[in-house]
Amino acid sequence: MRYLGSIIPFLVPLLWGLGGYLGGIFSTKSTSILTGFFWITIGFAVLTVIALSVTNFQDITAWKWQLTGFSFGLVYALGALTFVLAINLSGSAIKVVALSALYPIVTALLFYFLSGQSLSARKIAGIVLAVIVGWLMA
Repeated sequence: MRYLGSIIPFLVPLLWGLGGYLGGIFSTKSTSILTGFFWITIGFAVLTVIALSVTNFQDITAWKWQLTGFSFGLVYALGALTFVLAINLSGSAIKVVALSALYPIVTALLFYFLSGQSLSARKIAGIVLAVIVGWLMA
């Protein structure tokens, strides 16, 4: 099971990339932004039921984390909605995907300022390079 911790991080950009591609296709072809958001929500709901059923719904009763989990879901849903909206309004999936790929920078800075996690010179250089890449792609 330990090896999954080494494999799964590589699946994240693959799945996010596929999601960005599918979201871009849908957003440029669909006439309704809310239809896209509806199907994103349905996809999450189905995956949630499957994931919880595999664990026999054990984690759903962890009350101390419910507000954090709800907040995560709410912010994530807003991110998905703005992603679909941005592609629909700009007409450029590549530009929106490139800019949305900068979200780890926001996450790293929030962890640094709010949780006290350290940022090494190497990590800061990575953030600067990511900003440059995002600017070049946009």
